[in-house]
Amino acid sequence: MGQAAEYDRIGDRYSEAKQQPFRIHLEAYTLERLAGDVRGARVVDFACGDGFYSRRFMRAGAASTLGIDASAEMVALGEQAEAAEPLGCRYRHGDVGDVRALGLFDLAIAAYLLNYARSRAELRRFCDVAYASLRPGGRLLGVNDFTADGKTGARAYPAHCFRKIGPDPFVEGAPITYEFLLPEGRSFAITNYYWRPATYLEELRAAGFAATMWHPFEVAPEASRAHPPGFFDDLVDDRPLAAFAAQR
Repeated sequence: MGQAAEYDRIGDRYSEAKQQPFRIHLEAYTLERLAGDVRGARVVDFACGDGFYSRRFMRAGAASTLGIDASAEMVALGEQAEAAEPLGCRYRHGDVGDVRALGLFDLAIAAYLLNYARSRAELRRFCDVAYASLRPGGRLLGVNDFTADGKTGARAYPAHCFRKIGPDPFVEGAPITYEFLLPEGRSFAITNYYWRPATYLEELRAAGFAATMWHPFEVAPEASRAHPPGFFDDLVDDRPLAAFAAQR
């Protein structure tokens, strides 16, 4: 993936941004609800970053996780986390679009993988790799950029410390910039690419997946104990991001 060097530069800051409340109480909560009981499951974690979901699924009882990421820095952070708290997570440095012979898994996680496709051919390649990595009946779950309301340009979510700058007007394959704000005036940006929500589902189906569906983020019940009422309403109502599911 062309973003490898980008993540090599910002790996530690990206890991810090993964601890934002919406990442835990919306994103991870929704994805893990979709996954259900993963005890004994073999999991492959595409675009694993620092192993955020690899670790969470191992803690939930998965039999094994294999994380793959194009950024050597992110893989190194995952390996450091594994060394500090051994859970049995394995990591592999490589471009998801080029991987071969991974084996067959029960569950594939693709958190912010598909939105890095710079062309429909690359998007299809990601979907093909995910399909080939799953046993019959296995599932693909992920979270992704989601833009379906026709609003173009910049969208700010100051309570959640990020801003989304999309093409104006929307053109499929055009860059989307996500800017993240961190304490002490620090920040970083990453580049995604715009595809219609329907386009993602079309390419998943073309790869052979069935039961393809988008799922809006849900708010974890425990979020109300840590945050005021309505704290996540802008993300729930605006839906800049969403989860998806598909089955082989």
